[in-house]
Amino acid sequence: MNCIVEQPKILTPADIKKPGFRGYFSQSNESIALFDLSECMGRPTSQNPQAKILLTGPAGHQVGYLVDRVVSIEMSEWCENTPQDPANRAKPLVQLGVGADATILPACRLPDTVEADQTMAL
Repeated sequence: MNCIVEQPKILTPADIKKPGFRGYFSQSNESIALFDLSECMGRPTSQNPQAKILLTGPAGHQVGYLVDRVVSIEMSEWCENTPQDPANRAKPLVQLGVGADATILPACRLPDTVEADQTMAL
């Protein structure tokens, strides 16, 4: 993650069928693809007007992820949790937290999204 920025006032739509894709916005003379991270992870779209955008990737190839809120930034470990049910093993899941606080979410590799966005731009 490079930077946390406010939501853009102008968003340029594009006809790209990718979960969570919202369009492009301009930041520091760069066109940046914007994804709703919640929707990328299979959750409902963020409706918070105070939501922030996390910028990732190197200059010239940044991608923005809309997040409902930023509470803190810290290093954390994500590990793949293979489901016991064989029918669900093809769907990689990630467990965040421990015990009663654990949350299971579909795996979302942000570098894959960055690479896909760079391909779309070509």
